[in-house]
Amino acid sequence: DVIVGRGHAPEHASLWCPELNVMIAGDQVLPKISTNVGVWPNEPLADALTWFLDGFSRFRRLHLRLRGALGTLILNRFVLHHADWVFAQSDYMITDLRANGLKHDRISAVPMGVDVEALPAAPATTPAELVDRTIAIYLGSLDRIRKPEILVDTALLVGPKISNFTMLIVGEADEPSDRGWLQEYARSCGAMQWLHFTGRLAQSQAMSLTRLARVGLSPIAPSKLTHVSSPTKPLEYMALGVPVVCNNLPDQASVLAASGAGWCVEFSAQEFADAILECLSDPARAEQMSVSGRAWVQANRSYRSLAEAVAITMRQIHLKGARTGVSA
Repeated sequence: DVIVGRGHAPEHASLWCPELNVMIAGDQVLPKISTNVGVWPNEPLADALTWFLDGFSRFRRLHLRLRGALGTLILNRFVLHHADWVFAQSDYMITDLRANGLKHDRISAVPMGVDVEALPAAPATTPAELVDRTIAIYLGSLDRIRKPEILVDTALLVGPKISNFTMLIVGEADEPSDRGWLQEYARSCGAMQWLHFTGRLAQSQAMSLTRLARVGLSPIAPSKLTHVSSPTKPLEYMALGVPVVCNNLPDQASVLAASGAGWCVEFSAQEFADAILECLSDPARAEQMSVSGRAWVQANRSYRSLAEAVAITMRQIHLKGARTGVSA
């Protein structure tokens, strides 16, 4: 991969090999002295320092990847093998850990859940821009790496078919360099008439707005990391009585199969759009999904039900330690 930085020199390239975890950074990153940042005669209007600092957002991601690779090595080689018990985020993570060398059975899954007892009511007054709108909602990050442009592409397919359709996008990019780009992409596609961006909101406010939606969206770009994840978004929608459209990552797929609370499709704008249109065209089925989803989360993924499961495991660990004389 080629990472381009500016400020030190025009289009200064660094080379990164993820397979070897090796980077050739040139003068963009120097270990012992400061990189020269200057304005040269061939670029008299250059904002060199701003460009140089902005370039580090790319290196920050690389640093996180390198740190993650080192942490994974320590975890897989040492920590997991010597732990009294391992709590993984999903059954699929357990499968992945075993494929990477975990031999013992002292492991169980604790997937993501929802504090159903703290869910807020719908807003007392519907925001003016959402009055009489048919709303699909997305809660989450807008970083480029997550490929949220699928939301814009989906709105372009649904909007012309539903006269009062609005896709409510609640969230923001964590990377400063990614902020605002999705809105620009939407404007360039002519999709802003069907989109409403709120930016980052307090969780209670975001949950409250979710109650206004007819369908909740959980598009998560497939990757090695997300394959073993346990997403929270579909559970939040379900707990609030909102039918779900998500893509077929393992945990999302198993939740939808068990609960019957929505549609699980491929990660494509067309499939998301088709599922949204099906949901909006069949209110009776959507209501049935709303009821079943809320009940399933209460029984299986509420904080209370997950805490009870963890407590049972911890008691078993303690009793085993007491019998063998090993502290747990």
